[in-house]
Amino acid sequence: ALLAAAFWSWKAEQSPKKAAAATLVSMLDIGPEELSAVSLKQKDGRVTRVAYEGKGEDRIAWIEVTKAMVATTGATAATAETRKFPGGDAATKLVEQLAPLQAIRALGKLSEEQRKQFELVDAKMALTLETRGGRSHDVKVGTSPFGSQDYYVEDASGRAWLVKSGTVKPLLNGDGLMERTLHEVDEKELAFVVVESGDREAKYEQQHRLDAKGRYWSKPDSPDARETQVGTWLGKARKLPI
Repeated sequence: ALLAAAFWSWKAEQSPKKAAAATLVSMLDIGPEELSAVSLKQKDGRVTRVAYEGKGEDRIAWIEVTKAMVATTGATAATAETRKFPGGDAATKLVEQLAPLQAIRALGKLSEEQRKQFELVDAKMALTLETRGGRSHDVKVGTSPFGSQDYYVEDASGRAWLVKSGTVKPLLNGDGLMERTLHEVDEKELAFVVVESGDREAKYEQQHRLDAKGRYWSKPDSPDARETQVGTWLGKARKLPI
């Protein structure tokens, strides 16, 4: 029994999540309220910038996505297209990954050979954090270790770090940060639903709506008869993306 307990204790200590949490080191000590914007510039010209407004739960994010420069024929110069749109939960949650900016490991200053190996000499990406005080912090983003999705990065002082994939990956495709929720109506706020089709109409009422486990939908004239299909349909309809 003691051997079994020791084995499971050892397995828990080897958990990747626990190991990562235990070795996180600070790269940039910046609070969530200080972060005003973050951007990722890629070598091919693509740029994703997330700018934050407001504080705490009222914080909103605006996304600017610039596509790679497109060469055109004739006398017209190459152009880049920039779109701006509101960000969703994924954009807001980026703050948790970036403020403070933390790394899995601190690697110190690398040799030139190591910098080439980690693709930091001619980095394909650059991460920039902007603070409300007007300061800007630039980080070169290199390659990933073999078998990992994390990234080697290098700050302006030449120190290298290994950061979690979530620090960079959400910014690779800015469209993925778009707000796609059709509406944000909480299920407990729904009392009645009316479905219309032509001249036909069906009305449903939510029973015990404040009870997360006990709530269900029924017709107003038969409150004890559960309309299971209506509940399933509404559950999907509330989560419809744009």
